[in-house]
Amino acid sequence: MFFKRKDGQIDKSVDIFERIMPIIMKERNDALVYIKKEVPLDGMSEYIKKQKEKNIELTYMEIIFTALSRVLKEKPKINRFVISGEMYKRNDIEIAVVVKPKLEEDVKESVVKFKFKGNEKTEVVSKIIKEEVSKIRNNTNNNTEDFVDKLKNIPTIVLKIAINTLMFLDKINLLPKSIIDLSPFHSSIFVTNVGSIGLDTIYHHIYNFGTVRNLFINREKE
Repeated sequence: MFFKRKDGQIDKSVDIFERIMPIIMKERNDALVYIKKEVPLDGMSEYIKKQKEKNIELTYMEIIFTALSRVLKEKPKINRFVISGEMYKRNDIEIAVVVKPKLEEDVKESVVKFKFKGNEKTEVVSKIIKEEVSKIRNNTNNNTEDFVDKLKNIPTIVLKIAINTLMFLDKINLLPKSIIDLSPFHSSIFVTNVGSIGLDTIYHHIYNFGTVRNLFINREKE
């Protein structure tokens, strides 16, 4: 498109085949691919145990986030997205996740979007995640949730017009940076830890709004 995006730059290194495929598959769901991969956690469990002996508390998800951000840094082609037939290199490494402060049915879920450089150590990632989760548990400072709360009382017809307008602006690269920064749909990866609620691995749709890809993680109980 003619307008410059706020969250990425056109990747001019793509070959002709890569350029053709987004034109053939016009919607994101056209390119939907499912994969289920089992990964042994023995090494991760041992690492968590050794760190705990040093009074460093780590979780599986914190290690996984560290690994994901490192992979996106070292393999930048994974951190690309397609808008209106053009392939873009994403400016940042951003991982979105749903956080539920308590495992209770009536407790509200919150969406958090983490930004990484891709070279953070696990302890740094752990600190970033724990601080943000703490804010949610204390009902303080979640910009995405604050934005969503402002929309909840808008009539449906007005909300439809607003969302459709945002989707159109996204396609012509005029979506404001303030919206992109808040939107979990404009992230490198959207992670859902389904194992935390006792759910087996699921196959989920992707969204035709935004640029995010989904990753669902289930850790079997020991």
